[in-house]
Amino acid sequence: MKIPQDVIIQFASPDKWLFYNVFTQTTLALGIESIHFLNELLADEKNISCTENKLRIWKIGLFSNYNGLLCDPTRRIRDVDAWPAALYLNGEEFIELMNKEYMLITDEEKYNSLFKLKKSLFDTENLGNFHQQLGQFLLLNKREDPGIWWTKQKFNSDYTGLNNTLYKSIQENFLKSFFNDKFNKNHSIIDIGCGTGYYTKMMGQNGSNVLGIDPNAKYIEIAQKSAQSNVSFQVSNIGNLGNLDWIPSNSIDLIFMSDALLFYFVSPNPNQKQNIDILFSDIKRILKPHGRFFSMEPNGLFWLRPWLGEEERPFTIITEHTSKQFNVAPTCNELIHEFLRNGFKICSFEEIKVDKEFSKIDRRATNFAKEFPLWNFFELEPIK
Repeated sequence: MKIPQDVIIQFASPDKWLFYNVFTQTTLALGIESIHFLNELLADEKNISCTENKLRIWKIGLFSNYNGLLCDPTRRIRDVDAWPAALYLNGEEFIELMNKEYMLITDEEKYNSLFKLKKSLFDTENLGNFHQQLGQFLLLNKREDPGIWWTKQKFNSDYTGLNNTLYKSIQENFLKSFFNDKFNKNHSIIDIGCGTGYYTKMMGQNGSNVLGIDPNAKYIEIAQKSAQSNVSFQVSNIGNLGNLDWIPSNSIDLIFMSDALLFYFVSPNPNQKQNIDILFSDIKRILKPHGRFFSMEPNGLFWLRPWLGEEERPFTIITEHTSKQFNVAPTCNELIHEFLRNGFKICSFEEIKVDKEFSKIDRRATNFAKEFPLWNFFELEPIK
């Protein structure tokens, strides 16, 4: 029996300590008497000196991303005053819970086998990646349609604005300024994977002729409501041979995509066969000579990483970079490789900053996003 090296221990209050497994993203809080018992247990597991119900432990873990993709991904209840009541456990119950939350290991081989993709929606033996964890939580725990959940966590009820989250303070704050500076009435623009069309309509506010396309008919139905005359929408599959053949070659000035390319690297649907080479070939064909392709994607290093440390001095723990066990966003290296391989040159690159005003709403989120950028923005030109 041992505590895995994946576990870090942090102070919570004078008699409460946090145990956090950075790979399983599980958290428990232990009372000081539980710490003493744990020390005795690790020194001699055959001599469990505390068998009465007096070991305090708090179950403070939660799937925090349910409240939004960009909510604190640390998966714990931070406010000690908001913790549920302590459990008072005997020695055997304590060991069982510590094992269940991966703070203690009694079977190292079983523990090491956790870190694999899920084989099905009902697979609880493998941790899986973020797509799989989110889908399983939504469908089995909350009985919610992931497509409906996605729009609810990002937009207000009538889809006319973003919820006051990091989406708004990073994405919208940056894109409003960018569209105003770069787009005008002389431009023809396509928003590929437009979703409910929020940014498509924003691009059209400068008079550009904008077309939003998305494979989800429900999203397009929402997008078509209150669209200005210079903005239109169409249902279309993307990334398979022939999907975009209906768009004339060399006809578009600008193409925009946001939060879409990641699905070509790690798909939420293992049966999905979209091909990034076909997508990029279509984009090159559609763009006019010297046209521009703008791509906004989650930062493959910092997105979904825990927000640790003091509010003023955040830090995080990177558990993966070159291999994808949990994270689903491509690294900058992977993205750049695909851009260059498919015949694009990079005109500019930016790590998008957070609007500092958001600190009035969430100080920790603002300071983390200021130090560790959560989105990257590429401006690319096809080489024809």
